[in-house]
Amino acid sequence: MKKGAAKEKIMKIAMTLFKEKGFGNTYVNEIASKAGVSIGTLYYHFPRGKFSILREMGDVSITDYSAKLKKFGYSLEYDYDTITDALKNLILALVKIHSEERDFILALQVEFLSKLDDYLKIKDQFATQEQLKTQTELFLRPFRELLKKFPEEGLVLNGKETQVFKVVDGLIHRHTFVNDTFGTEEDFVKMMTQIVLALLKPDY
Repeated sequence: MKKGAAKEKIMKIAMTLFKEKGFGNTYVNEIASKAGVSIGTLYYHFPRGKFSILREMGDVSITDYSAKLKKFGYSLEYDYDTITDALKNLILALVKIHSEERDFILALQVEFLSKLDDYLKIKDQFATQEQLKTQTELFLRPFRELLKKFPEEGLVLNGKETQVFKVVDGLIHRHTFVNDTFGTEEDFVKMMTQIVLALLKPDY
């Protein structure tokens, strides 16, 4: 098995096991066995075992956004008449990405909340502040590209990065995990589009 294929297989098997058994009840020996690789190969790709796997999943979840957005119907290659139309498609695609990952994220959150003391002991093995900053920037990249495509709108992101990220990501998470909080998916996308446009106004 090629190195890249082995790494991808390990991550795929690990995600399935994390969903089915929980992060704490999944062991590297089992992941390696089901992935058809040796323990040495697993640790070659993921030096800290399942913690490294989980961090990699988080990184891939963000860095793979361009492909995922296109999968769910958004790309700047498409011909949008207005920034509002493009933004609606972008937000809808982000909602679908979150929905696709919902079960996995929920399983981890439930487990960590039920074992909060254990989680606090190992939290530093997950994302550093620098990594979180990088993930935030990658999340916001399609918004930056959108503003460049429609410069005549006069909308700006600079100086509002943290605010926009927290609002958009936070509300999408709430919509994803708490059904009907904001009405239908169509209602939510319309609401979010209005919120983001308001946030991006230069005088906001």
